[in-house]
Amino acid sequence: MRAITTSCSAAITRLCDLLCRHPFLAVIPAVIWYGISSVDFINCYVDDVFIPMRYAEHAAQGYGLVFNIGERVEGYSNFLWTALLTAAASAGINQDRSPYALLSFAKIAGFLCGLATILVATWLAVRISRESTHRSTKAMMVAAIISIPAASSFTLWSVSGMETPLCALFLILGASLHWIGFGREPAHKSRPYFLLGGIASALACLTRPEQMFAWGLMMVVLMMFVNPQQRRSLIPGAIMTTLVIIAFEVWRWNYYGEFLPNSVMAKSGGGIWTHLDGLRYGLAALAGSLGIAGLGLMRAVRLARRSSQWASLVLAAGAQLCFVAASSGDWMPGFRFLVPAIPLMCVVAYAGLADLLGEERQALHAPALLGIAILFSVGVYFNGRMLIRAQANYQSGLRGIELPQSKEPLVIAKDLNVIVPHGATVSMVECGEIAYFAPTIHVLDVLGLMDKEIARLPGRHMHGLTLEYFLSRNADYDLRTTHEDPSLDIVLADAEYGAHYQALKSFSHLMLFKRVK
Repeated sequence: MRAITTSCSAAITRLCDLLCRHPFLAVIPAVIWYGISSVDFINCYVDDVFIPMRYAEHAAQGYGLVFNIGERVEGYSNFLWTALLTAAASAGINQDRSPYALLSFAKIAGFLCGLATILVATWLAVRISRESTHRSTKAMMVAAIISIPAASSFTLWSVSGMETPLCALFLILGASLHWIGFGREPAHKSRPYFLLGGIASALACLTRPEQMFAWGLMMVVLMMFVNPQQRRSLIPGAIMTTLVIIAFEVWRWNYYGEFLPNSVMAKSGGGIWTHLDGLRYGLAALAGSLGIAGLGLMRAVRLARRSSQWASLVLAAGAQLCFVAASSGDWMPGFRFLVPAIPLMCVVAYAGLADLLGEERQALHAPALLGIAILFSVGVYFNGRMLIRAQANYQSGLRGIELPQSKEPLVIAKDLNVIVPHGATVSMVECGEIAYFAPTIHVLDVLGLMDKEIARLPGRHMHGLTLEYFLSRNADYDLRTTHEDPSLDIVLADAEYGAHYQALKSFSHLMLFKRVK
C-alpha cells in the first residue's frame, strides 16, 4: 500500500512539475474539466432565457425586436446575444422546427463562448508566467487556468442559454489585449492592441449594459495614472469604444425611446440597503467562486503598483466588483452578475497569492504548491455545485440530457393558444417560457420588465402590484401562481377582484382567470 501511495505521489509531483515548466499544457485538464462540468449542468436553465428568444423570433418574423407585437419595449438586457439568437431564428432554428431548437442553439453557443474564454485566459496566464522568473508564480498561473472551470457558476452560466459567457469572452479578451499593449515599447507599438482592446470592450458593452459603467470607470482611472506616452496610445481605442456606445445609444433612443433597457429600470433600486445587499452578494460570489484563492485579491493594489499592465487587469476586475456592489445582486443561482469577471479574477487572485508569499517564494516547491491549489479548486467546485443544486431543481446531464426540465410550460402555452384570442392581454409574473410558446398573446408583465409604466411605478416591488393598479390595466386574462403563494388567497378573497375576474382553468401550479367586466 505504501508503495502504491509513493508511486501516485511521485506521478502527481511529476505532472505538476511538467505543468509548471509548460504552463500552456494546463489548458488540457481545464478543457476536460469544463466539458464534464458542462454536461453536468446542461439541463439547467431559468425562465428568463426565453425572453430574448421571444424577441428573436418576433424579429425573425419581421415584427422587429419586440416582446409584444406592435409594442417597442426593451425588456432584454443583452442586445448582442439577442441579435445572435435572431440570426439563428432567421436561419430556421426556431420553435417551428422543434420546441426547444433555439434553446439548444443558445446552450451550444454559450458552451463555445465559455470554451473560447478559457483559451483566451490561458493565453493571458501563459504570457504572465513567461514574464516571471519565479516558479511559484508560474505554478499559480497554471492554477488560475484550472480554477476557471472549477468555479461551477462559470460553467453553469456558460451552458445556461444566456449571454453571460459571451460577455466573459469579450471582457477577458479586452483585458488581455490591454495587457499586451501596456507591455509594448516604444509606446506607439501598443496602439493596435489598444484599438483591438477597445473593440472587444465595445462588444462587451453591447452584450451587457453594466459593462458601459465598468469600462468607463476603468478607463477614467487608467487615463489618470498611466504615463503620457501610454495615454496617447490608449486614446484611439477609448475613442473607438465611445463611438460604438454612442452609435448604439442613438439607435436605442430612436427604436425604444430610452437610453437604458427597460429591464434595468424595472430592477433598479436605491438607498444604502441596495448597496449593502450588493456588497454581501459580491463577497459571497467571491467566496463561492474563488474560495481561499480570493485572499489573493488583497494584494490587488500592490499588483497594480507594479506596472500599467497589472493596473489594467486589476482595474478591469475591480470595476466589475464595483458594479456588483452598486447593484443589489441577483436572484438567480450561481452569482450570475460576477460570472463574466471570474476568469479575469482567477488570474489576478492567483497572481496576488504568488505575491502574498513574499520572500518565502524561493523556498517553496512549486509542484507541491500547484497540487495544493488544485485540491482547493476541487473543493471550491463541489461546494459551488452543492449550492447551485440547492437553489435550482434540475437533473444532472451525467444521468441523461433532457430538455426541457418540465413539459408543463409548453402544455400551458398550448392551452393559452386555444383559449385566449389572438392579441388578447394576459397578465403573468413568469413571462419567459410560457410567453415564448404563446407568441400571439399580448403579455402584461407584472414585474415590469416588458412594461414601461410598471417599471417606473413609485414604490413598485418585484412581488406584484397593488390590486387597484392591476385592475386599472384591464387585462383580459390573469395567470396567477397557486403553488406556495399566500397572496393568491388574499386576492381571491377580495370582493373587487372577484367582481372583475372568474376562474377559468386550473393547472398544477397556475390558475387562469378571465375578466368578466
